Amino acid sequence: LAIPPWRASDEERQRFAAAVAQTIVELRLDRVDGRPLPDIAGLAERLAGMLTGIGVLNPLLDDDATDEIIVRDGRVLRERHGAIEDLGLLADDAHFALVAERVADQGQRVMTGQRPYVLVDLPNGDRFTAIKPPLSVNGTAINIRHFQRSALTLADLAHRLPTQLRGDG
Repeated sequence: LAIPPWRASDEERQRFAAAVAQTIVELRLDRVDGRPLPDIAGLAERLAGMLTGIGVLNPLLDDDATDEIIVRDGRVLRERHGAIEDLGLLADDAHFALVAERVADQGQRVMTGQRPYVLVDLPNGDRFTAIKPPLSVNGTAINIRHFQRSALTLADLAHRLPTQLRGDG
């Protein structure tokens, strides 16, 4: 089962997700305690996304309300609607180090001891930055700036203003 390239087409990603679903069934991973899982296709899509994308961070980018994702020492924070949410420890630092190296490689960059940082535009236009030791004191540090997919209206912009600037607080 070959993982498609990072900038694969939607069709290639769908074929890969279908192959992952077939593998789940063939390996009999489609059951828990003898009961069938309700959404094998959804599970396969999530697994395929983790293999082809940015690991456990992929679902956060699927949320249009996400503005930024911050990873420090395995802890993940997300900025949504201008507020920072601490999502806790989603994976260990080794996972995020591999994510950073994979993204760097897919963006034709290399993270080495000589160059322990990377800035890459993701296929969806988001900006991915990462640093590793010795630049980062506490493991791999990742920031992903998630850009809005639709233009904001004047009402959207006014709603985002602090209440003292809007005059209603």
